[in-house]
Amino acid sequence: MARRLFVFLALATLSLAAPSVVQAQLPPAPVPKPPPTVIDPKIAAFARVYAEVTATKEEYLVKFARVHDAPGREAWRVEYDAKISEVLAARGMTRAQYDEMVRAVSTDPVLMPQFEVALKNANAG
Repeated sequence: MARRLFVFLALATLSLAAPSVVQAQLPPAPVPKPPPTVIDPKIAAFARVYAEVTATKEEYLVKFARVHDAPGREAWRVEYDAKISEVLAARGMTRAQYDEMVRAVSTDPVLMPQFEVALKNANAG
């Protein structure tokens, strides 16, 4: 019985010590980069379009939640697609250009921080 208690206490002590051993081996956290001070005007313009498209999507998702029949949802989808195309056309973009910019700001490590700052500015103003 004493031996089982000893083994249990030894395992419990080791399990408590294990996280500190792992933590001691972790590399230091990277220092975050400061936000960019210069933003490409093309990225700033895209951020404004992105904010408008996102607001339109949110507006239409509320409408979509109220439609429960298949024909109504199809009509909603046609209306939604037309509205998104209208927003993009008013800003001089096609859907393909918009999708390409979304991909670029999502994957390019130089453009991503610029876009994040520009989007924050677009949503604030």
